[in-house]
Amino acid sequence: MNVSLIPELEKLVNEKVQSGEYGSRDEVFHAALRLLKERFDQADDPHDFTKRAPLLLAEAERKRKEFTVLAEEWARATRHLSLVQKKIVHPAYFRIVGMGEAAVPLLLEALRDRPAHWFAALQAIANVDPSPPEANPSAAREAWLEWGRSQGLIKSKNGERGR
Repeated sequence: MNVSLIPELEKLVNEKVQSGEYGSRDEVFHAALRLLKERFDQADDPHDFTKRAPLLLAEAERKRKEFTVLAEEWARATRHLSLVQKKIVHPAYFRIVGMGEAAVPLLLEALRDRPAHWFAALQAIANVDPSPPEANPSAAREAWLEWGRSQGLIKSKNGERGR
């Protein structure tokens, strides 16, 4: 089988082989196809992140810098606002939501380390809400952190990922 790659992907494949991470171009392609198959296999339950957690954590690391810049911009620009509805319509918040599922581990870490109103972003991206409707912000935070640990998306108190 012959495969044509765009220059950006060709460069990525060559870098992976040259770094020693993979022994050949074929190994890179096999790894990529395994990941693609895993993604298709996991599509049956979009609310179960446990199988996708390793991929999401790796993607989150690649997006960490962008997330940090946006989160700081959002915090700075909205710190004087008292209404959550006004905070969550800030462009930086929308850009974080636009990062997709890879932002979920980063949002959970931010919620754990420096509580802020990340609930709307988490709900929009994860399409789930583990907190009861009557939960106050503290209870909602704990529910989200427990959910994140159970999905393997955030470290538990003992430093290990969930499950």
